[in-house]
Amino acid sequence: MAKTTTETVRVKITKHPRDMYYDGATKRDHMSGMVEYLNTSPKVPDERLIKRFIKKLRVGDIVGVEHNQYRVEEITEENFTGVNIKTKAEYTPSLDKLSVAIGSGFAEILYRKGKPYGIKLTKDITLKITDHTKQGTP
Repeated sequence: MAKTTTETVRVKITKHPRDMYYDGATKRDHMSGMVEYLNTSPKVPDERLIKRFIKKLRVGDIVGVEHNQYRVEEITEENFTGVNIKTKAEYTPSLDKLSVAIGSGFAEILYRKGKPYGIKLTKDITLKITDHTKQGTP
């Protein structure tokens, strides 16, 4: 007869769950978010959204903007300058692009000090373990 036990294991989260949206390629999710934002909020650039986003940034943060990741190198009151994680090219987004990215949900801090930002860093996983070995066999 099989014996079943249940174990709960705590694992560390090392990758931000939204990291997949910033791999350098525009996806359907990006386009849907942009169309929805532009249809509901025609004010571009939206200085209020931009200032709120910029206030949260710190030098060294890894941010996702549009469909790429950038390491923040410099922050001003109105914008930031970063380096693309993959291409190493310097990037300062136009206020229009930054506004649309924020409004469509594709501008966010992904990592701060090397750890995923804004999420729990651990997760409990429950495992069910079934032992099917016969009792008494060597």
